[in-house]
Amino acid sequence: VLGQGRRRPSPRQPFIGAPWAVYVTSNKRDLFDYTAGIREKVGPIWLFDPQGIAGGRPTFWWNPLDVAVDVTGARTLAGLFASATRPVGSSSDSYFDPEGEEALAMLLLAAASANRPITDVYSWLNPDETSDDHEPVYLLAVVGHALAATGLRGVLALPERQRAGVIGTAKKMVGWLADPKLTAWITDPGDGRPRFTA
Repeated sequence: VLGQGRRRPSPRQPFIGAPWAVYVTSNKRDLFDYTAGIREKVGPIWLFDPQGIAGGRPTFWWNPLDVAVDVTGARTLAGLFASATRPVGSSSDSYFDPEGEEALAMLLLAAASANRPITDVYSWLNPDETSDDHEPVYLLAVVGHALAATGLRGVLALPERQRAGVIGTAKKMVGWLADPKLTAWITDPGDGRPRFTA
């Protein structure tokens, strides 16, 4: 919710009159319903609603790869994807889960470093017969992430069953990227739609 507030916020509604931009989250649409009418009088409203909870449609886009511009950020983003896709109460595999998460982090870093869409990560993990498995390795090497490239190359060189386990674990963490209703919010549609940057 963007815009400069003109009234003093109350303790119960601090975001209503907050100056400048306000960022709020909810898993229901009531927060949007209660505040949008007031905030839109002082600035534009951007609703991020990839799950369709509030009946929103993408009028802007946000790139999750903004976080993954370095190794630390890429690992953070991969960790978020891993946590979000792990069933509650499930146990993790002491080898494949951390290895899959690390491989995913390096793929996210490759996409971010080369200014590629996050959907390329899904394509790299689900190659067809025309795909170059080593493309993300090359991208990492070109931009100076030599050790990350070496690590990813090592994953690709693993014995077939071991490699399949690591890649399969990473694939589960980004399986949601196959849904165009979700990716419409996080990839550039090329139609001049504004991009949200924090």
